Amino acid sequence: MEKNIWFIRHGEAEHNSTKNNNIPDPLLTAFGEKQTLESSKDSVFPTSEQIDLVIVSPLRRTVQTGLILFGDKIKMVANPDIQEIGVEPANTGSPIEDLEKLYPSVDFKTAFPTKEWFIKKDPYLKAEKRPDPDGMKDLKARLDKFITWLSERPEKNIFVVGHHGMFCHLLAIELANCEIIKATLVSNKLQIVQSRGELIDIKDSKGEQITYKGSPPLRSTKQTFEQLRGENGGH
Repeated sequence: MEKNIWFIRHGEAEHNSTKNNNIPDPLLTAFGEKQTLESSKDSVFPTSEQIDLVIVSPLRRTVQTGLILFGDKIKMVANPDIQEIGVEPANTGSPIEDLEKLYPSVDFKTAFPTKEWFIKKDPYLKAEKRPDPDGMKDLKARLDKFITWLSERPEKNIFVVGHHGMFCHLLAIELANCEIIKATLVSNKLQIVQSRGELIDIKDSKGEQITYKGSPPLRSTKQTFEQLRGENGGH
């Protein structure tokens, strides 16, 4: 069965606005909440009637984004395989027990193999500025597992809320906060079918295609490239 999948990066969170990855499992900022509400006006955004299932990363900023967009109108399942790729406090989640108390309408059981879901290897060695082979292997296995799980779900129209780095590795696309992209999923293969603008290969000042922490070469819209990597840009 061909599935329609919408992917959105969460709204601006506290670590984005402060550029401080030491904030534990940060929440959305007030601006991030506003971004999230406004994203529903995007031409790529589906109507609630089109969506059968919402999947969120279990980090609080992604759960918040999903709930602001859909509330409890649509079944929402958290899946740890799409958590952000780093191991900094900002990219390390909270215990399931805490999340269930904060967000009782979200399913934190279906996709969780362990209560220590937030323990993972860093796929990138920052000091050496290169990917870590073991961390990259684990990340690839996690994302492959997610695509298989997604393919095996009975729902046809699915909305996924995730993260910048995760999407760089999963889709080879760089997304700004609350940017939406639509894909089809057939036989475990994703095909991008709609974005807010033309997707282009993004290159550095030397003309070399940009990657993110060992990701495949990246694409983005021109608007996103200028926003994230322009003179005043940042993740």
